[in-house]
Amino acid sequence: SKAEFGQEFLCDFIALQGQIWELAPECIVSVDLTKIDVEDIIGGLDIGFKDATAFIVIATDGRNFYVIDEYIRSGRTTDKHAQVIREMMDKYSIDFIYIDSAAAQTRFDLVMNYDISTINANKSLLDGIGYVASLTDNNRLFIDKKCTQTIEAFSNYRWDARENLIKEKPVHDEYSHPADAIRYACYSHSYNMDSLSFEIEEEDNAD
Repeated sequence: SKAEFGQEFLCDFIALQGQIWELAPECIVSVDLTKIDVEDIIGGLDIGFKDATAFIVIATDGRNFYVIDEYIRSGRTTDKHAQVIREMMDKYSIDFIYIDSAAAQTRFDLVMNYDISTINANKSLLDGIGYVASLTDNNRLFIDKKCTQTIEAFSNYRWDARENLIKEKPVHDEYSHPADAIRYACYSHSYNMDSLSFEIEEEDNAD
């Protein structure tokens, strides 16, 4: 991403302060799935307890990602969250849902009680942030205009500027939850698809 390049190659340590992702205005659109060669519909799920739970639905054509729906709510039970997620799964025929791997009990409850299967997300924080930044820097991430909370999160997702932090990390606030859900979905899906392609290539070579 531009910020990482600035730090690593230009010694610009101001680059990783302030806003994390810069979304170009032309990437806020009315997404028409009939005009996209959709490869997969995926979801990113960040479970909140006192904080909000965020579920972001994203379509991908294998290169670009399109945020098409959002559910961001606090103060609700797992049953209420699950009902909405189940409805969105049916509405969009979601293929994969990537969840915070720390929410093991919730993951178990979702599959046992609500038939909602999930995949543990790749939670490499800085790698995931860098991957999403590469998408936004190259106009490969689009957000539907109706996803107003996600758009607001992109504008307000910021690095923690406190001194003496051991490593960079984002501020933990209401904007970090949809951002985490997007990171889980986009980075984990890309990572998993790359791994699958490598495995298939290895099998072909072995044959």
